[in-house]
Amino acid sequence: MKKGIGGVALLLYGRVGTYTHRAADLTPDLPGDPALWRNCAQSIQRHIVAPWREAGALDLFVQSWNPELAVEMDAYWKPAASWHAAQKSTFSCSPLTRVRVGFCERTWWAMLGMRHALELRTNWASSRTSHIRPRQYAHDTVVVMRHDLFWLNPLPVVVASPAATRLWLPFNCELDRQATRHLLQNSTPTVTPRAASSIFGHRCGEQQALPPDQLDFCDNTIQIDWFFIADPEIADGFVETSYDYFEYIRKVRVQLVFKNAAPHFLWGLYFFHRRRLRTLCQVGHVAMAHLDFKLGRAVDPVKGKEAQCRLEGMARTWTAPTALASRGGDMQARINASDRRHRQPEPDMSQSRASVGIIPAGVCNASAISGYAMMCPVASALDSSGTPSLEHTVGGGALAYTGGAPPKPLKLQCRPLVMNFSLPEAQEPFPRLARRNITSG
Repeated sequence: MKKGIGGVALLLYGRVGTYTHRAADLTPDLPGDPALWRNCAQSIQRHIVAPWREAGALDLFVQSWNPELAVEMDAYWKPAASWHAAQKSTFSCSPLTRVRVGFCERTWWAMLGMRHALELRTNWASSRTSHIRPRQYAHDTVVVMRHDLFWLNPLPVVVASPAATRLWLPFNCELDRQATRHLLQNSTPTVTPRAASSIFGHRCGEQQALPPDQLDFCDNTIQIDWFFIADPEIADGFVETSYDYFEYIRKVRVQLVFKNAAPHFLWGLYFFHRRRLRTLCQVGHVAMAHLDFKLGRAVDPVKGKEAQCRLEGMARTWTAPTALASRGGDMQARINASDRRHRQPEPDMSQSRASVGIIPAGVCNASAISGYAMMCPVASALDSSGTPSLEHTVGGGALAYTGGAPPKPLKLQCRPLVMNFSLPEAQEPFPRLARRNITSG
């Protein structure tokens, strides 16, 4: 093991679609595009597997809903364990759920795929023998990622730790579209990533009084649900989103008051409501969506060139200030000890971080939609009066809350992407399907 980052598990999951159709829109009998999978796999090997293995030991686990790609996937990745199967066309949520929600079936398959991938790792780790550490913790850090992500820049090597940052999510900052038109020109446009202000029609950052049985929609939603990095205990616990799927769906419909199911909401409910990782200041951010990585179907090897871009001076990672994260870990340990003594459910700490003086209000609002001010290293969200509500500066490759003046806009440096693309078949193997624009997944 090199450089002491500990063992890492990379879990690849889900269904690969095609360059013209998202996986969620394919019927179970239609195949994924092997060219799309190969191009994404090549980028994952280059920008994640290679640099992370240089930093320490890495084990791969592969789950897919593409049995037609199973042999090629296993030959390419040589995983420690794998599991492939076809989705059943006869499955229906209707007899099982107590509430009516849209896209229940497709979200069911997404969560089930993640569960199978996580259990591959857990079962494999439990079979290892070790005299040094518990067998289930053969890995210090678990990376859970879709097959169909295309990486343009390396994913910085980070560690998930119960004593500090337990969960890593991607930055999700909006870039100026006018500036991005110049990506492949000789100019170096200046851009200011902005904090997103809404999701699925909900305005975020506006404080509203909610009934006692409701949860804040923005505080419990994750917009980019394409990968997460967590410590083993958090990752293993994530399987409850599948085992307790219909209870989570009920929360989406009744407590978030939303009519459609999507992993965005189940991820948010588990990480932020159930495990309170944002409240405990234990969430960090790494790599920027649409700049460092994007969905593979958006990187078309036939229709045009792709740019490899970086924001000059932008922090590659963000974590809560160390002292706050440590206090969050201490608080979590006290809660766990209390649970063991009294065998009671974990108390809801969502309103207590400021009142008990453990963590300053607002500083760790870095994960849900309403916390985009802390997700975007060069922008501060504005409150209703137009005044910056949070200010922070970049330094040493990481972002820390300082209360200083917001940084200036950054230069966007780009160059043509050099990759050996596999090309998709010229003829689509099936009729064009109706497009759906409900979620970004």
